[in-house]
Amino acid sequence: MRGNRRCRSWKIGNIWNFPEPEHTRICRLVDSGNELIITGGGTINPWVMSAMGAQTISFLKCIKVDVAILGSSGFDRHEGPSSNTFDDSQIKQVVIKNAQSSIVVADSRKATYSSFTQYANWKEIDHLITDDGISPELVQRLSEFTDVILV
Repeated sequence: MRGNRRCRSWKIGNIWNFPEPEHTRICRLVDSGNELIITGGGTINPWVMSAMGAQTISFLKCIKVDVAILGSSGFDRHEGPSSNTFDDSQIKQVVIKNAQSSIVVADSRKATYSSFTQYANWKEIDHLITDDGISPELVQRLSEFTDVILV
């Protein structure tokens, strides 16, 4: 964790990954009165159901978070986590910059997949959470740069 502030977990990610239609899930969240939904504008990428583009990046530059929880499309042949699109990489770079602590969650298969564009160096990531299917040699190498947590 960067700094010595007490952290609360925040997840910037995909609220639409549910077995019901997107609009139904969003309406239920709004109607419940228990959820605060903040949107940053931008264009919705239908492949990942996530907002992308200049409006999203502009919005994210204005907020600070305690913890950023990020995914990775793969990190083989990279010196850090990566993504399949430039837009996603740019968004994750802004989020990491504005977070007290950053966590990448990726299953061990991502260690054997080389994705399109790296969005951070492992030194910029506070923790990598992955499963125990990752090779011990890679865990040792990554541990030189970030805290690796096996689950």
